Amino acid sequence: MIDSNKILNISSSQEFEKYSIKIFNYQFEKNIIYREFCRLTGKNPSNIRSSFEIPFLPIQFFKTHKIISSNQPIKKTFYSSGSTKNNLSKHHIIDLKLYEDCFLKIFVNFYGSPSQYNIIALLPTYLENKNSSLIYMVNKLIEKSENKHSEFYLDNYKKLKEKLLYLEEGDKKTILFGVSYALLNLIDF
Repeated sequence: MIDSNKILNISSSQEFEKYSIKIFNYQFEKNIIYREFCRLTGKNPSNIRSSFEIPFLPIQFFKTHKIISSNQPIKKTFYSSGSTKNNLSKHHIIDLKLYEDCFLKIFVNFYGSPSQYNIIALLPTYLENKNSSLIYMVNKLIEKSENKHSEFYLDNYKKLKEKLLYLEEGDKKTILFGVSYALLNLIDF
């Protein structure tokens, strides 16, 4: 098993390369579907020398196969936002804490603490998908912001525009997560 704390605290490109190879080896060993895909593409631990050589599974596999590298029970399954509700991609999570630690660490590394922000989300079609990883992540960021102004908006563009104008006068920065069509609707409102 790979120590997730070490992965979450990678601080150099050399460490990144080292752990990329370790993770590839782990996935190759533990994930049957991935191992077979690698074999079909001629890749294996003996001929992977850098992270650039590591093969990625085609997204279609997440629609047709159960992609998982553990016998532990699945804690959560996220579904893609596909244009049809049939045959969506699935992302199985066995460790929600690790999943949260990863995206929170990435956020903090790039932006700082969520508590420094008003976090607003305009994700209408995603909000309707209760198993959306994006909704899950943004919801956690909203919680971590500990801010009464951080919230989701479904389609009340007038209220959202008023909120954004109000927040612009405050001392906290605002992050607006949104899908392109909804952001365009907001601009046109």
